[in-house]
Amino acid sequence: MSGPDQLQQLTYKFRESLKEWLDEGNNRKIVVIDGQDIPLLTASISEVINYALEFTQMWVQCCEESKKEFAKIWFIDCRGLYISRQPQDIFLKESLKKLAPAKFNDSIISFGILFAHTVFLGDVEFRNVEFRYDCHFNESIFYGEVIFDNASFSRETFFSGCDFKFNKAASFHAATFSRRVDFSNAHFNRAPILTESKLPQGSTFDGVSFNQRTNELKQHDLRQEFIAFRTLRQITGTYKGQQDEAIFFAFEQRCYRKAFLALRLVWKKESYKTDLQGNQGLGDLLIWDTWKSIKGWRFCCKPVDWLISWFYDFLSEYGSDPSRAVFWLFFINIISGVLYEYCFIAVDCKSSKIFDFCYSTDVPIFAQKQSAIYLVLQNLFNASALISNKASIIVHNPYVIFLGIFQILATYIILILIALAIRTKFQKGSAN
Repeated sequence: MSGPDQLQQLTYKFRESLKEWLDEGNNRKIVVIDGQDIPLLTASISEVINYALEFTQMWVQCCEESKKEFAKIWFIDCRGLYISRQPQDIFLKESLKKLAPAKFNDSIISFGILFAHTVFLGDVEFRNVEFRYDCHFNESIFYGEVIFDNASFSRETFFSGCDFKFNKAASFHAATFSRRVDFSNAHFNRAPILTESKLPQGSTFDGVSFNQRTNELKQHDLRQEFIAFRTLRQITGTYKGQQDEAIFFAFEQRCYRKAFLALRLVWKKESYKTDLQGNQGLGDLLIWDTWKSIKGWRFCCKPVDWLISWFYDFLSEYGSDPSRAVFWLFFINIISGVLYEYCFIAVDCKSSKIFDFCYSTDVPIFAQKQSAIYLVLQNLFNASALISNKASIIVHNPYVIFLGIFQILATYIILILIALAIRTKFQKGSAN
């Protein structure tokens, strides 16, 4: 391409039509864009919307190869603008339904619902943007990278129902939130980055969801996810959101387990590595060079810690879901009862020497008719009866004794997990 194309001409025409912003003392404000000092320009909402819609319409019609080749210069350039409602916006009918790649860096936006219900088709940047009124991104969809680094939110901020589809984290690094932030029912493909940020009390992540397919991520990405979830957990602890804190703790531990406790190679010498090793995670084990130098590496995981972490997650999602633990409590005891019943039906107690179920002299009628259920209850409420000669149902078969021991241990472990999960979910204040 030689010279500016239509998209660049459109941007040039838009910015040339804008006037400098002046304060009450007739002084202009200077912002830095691409290393150059330029005056802050003023734009009405209708001017921004008309420019953005026309740019998006032209951008959508371009081929994908051109979009990739000219990605650095093809974007809606709203950097260094003071965007506010003006008299000509009273009869505004159109809104931003779809938006091409855009940059609003170093701008001041004094209209709250400009970006609500918007589909962002590409990357969008809001670096150093000052949102002076309630900021609404409700139900918006982001297909590209999202950056809010050092942005300032003066009033309430709403990201409820947003869908962050891009395979990079939405970045809110060092963003300032003066009032509550609502991320309820938002979906993130990657955990958002909120390092050096704080959320005020009243903020919420109710119903938030994250991409669970972390097995697709490389080790480096998993480590970033781990740090992002740890930051979220610490932030929610500051505004006493104990339920949000428990959810992020669970996500943090999953990433930690997969990134640091899963099979990952720790190399003693850098020369043992190949270009692929260390970036593939479990895929390292499929590389022949890994096994040729087996003496040069060791597993960084501790198998017992890994199993405990997995077991805790499997039973109660790291103590954040009491209902799952309750389900496993009933499931284990029901399965135990089924196995006991199978033993009673399949084997004749009086004649078989393989299975030997003996009743004591004072057996209740219920125990005689429902032996399996009674044995389950007996093990639950009197664990010592399993090896006692004074129990209502005396079991001599070692395999059934082993099954009973498993039932008792599993039940009491799950009861402890239920108690911890209930405390985590319904405690009055954060543990921090």
